[in-house]
Amino acid sequence: MFRHTVPSLSTPVFVEALIAERRICLKTYQEIPEETFRLFNVESPTTMDTRVQRSLNLSQFVAPRAFPPEVSGIYFRHLPCMRLETPYVEGAALDDALAGRYFRTRSYSMIDLDDPAIGSVERKDAAAWVIGVDYDGYARPGFNALAYEHSTKMHPLRAARQIGAPACLFVYQPFASVPFTECSMTLKFNQGLGFYSNVDAWQPRADFEYLGDMAAALPSLRRADGQTGAIPIAPDGWATVGLEMVDGTGELINQDTTLHVEATGGYLPQQRVACTAGLAQVRVGAIGLSAGEHFRVKAGFYSYTGLIDLNFEVTA
Repeated sequence: MFRHTVPSLSTPVFVEALIAERRICLKTYQEIPEETFRLFNVESPTTMDTRVQRSLNLSQFVAPRAFPPEVSGIYFRHLPCMRLETPYVEGAALDDALAGRYFRTRSYSMIDLDDPAIGSVERKDAAAWVIGVDYDGYARPGFNALAYEHSTKMHPLRAARQIGAPACLFVYQPFASVPFTECSMTLKFNQGLGFYSNVDAWQPRADFEYLGDMAAALPSLRRADGQTGAIPIAPDGWATVGLEMVDGTGELINQDTTLHVEATGGYLPQQRVACTAGLAQVRVGAIGLSAGEHFRVKAGFYSYTGLIDLNFEVTA
């Protein structure tokens, strides 16, 4: 597991990343002049009309270094995303390095796995949860980018940018049973303002090449026989290929899951293959194929597809 930081967020906001077992929250804070802080700072959320919007009722301020409070008047106890302009906070409450500066709470975005609006596909194994920050400093709704872009297979970085919110926080969840606190993640922050997180062991990257973090954090597949070449199969014959599920260091992952397989030819008696303690067997038939023909079988997860190509050559 790793936690990487990258000082490449261009939007001038201080970011706060809060991680719990089943919740992620990203908050943004925008710097304001001291005069604005003195003039508009209030002590009670009841004085702010924006705290009550139709049926929505947020009973207290979103405080620094704490998850947002529960709300009433909506379908769930937590509002997934909210634009805020208050409270105003002194910089020292965010980070000692910001003492003497002043900020307003700009927004928050939260992913809560207990939220009933999160669909079953988003909850599957091999997820990449992403929260972006738009150019106005607002945190945008978080989502599982691999599930969202299942058809295009674009990287989560590009998926977040396509909705106008460059990615700020990536949380790579290898299996649905793994709590967020045990997931690898990448956090981008503004170099001039910094960040806060309630979890430690963050490691700064010496470069900006963080696109490979997802592949390093999520499971990959390899052939159990260690080979990479074409697999011979007789016309109308059958072959069974063993697969191993491994982590970024090449170690076998002792975990049960379901692999999803698809083929460009031949026949797959099962397109959902059980992977037990990191081991799987894919059975393939060359039904109706002749010597000299080729086809390919791909295996992966439901949303994180095509992790390995198995190339078959039909031989007499």
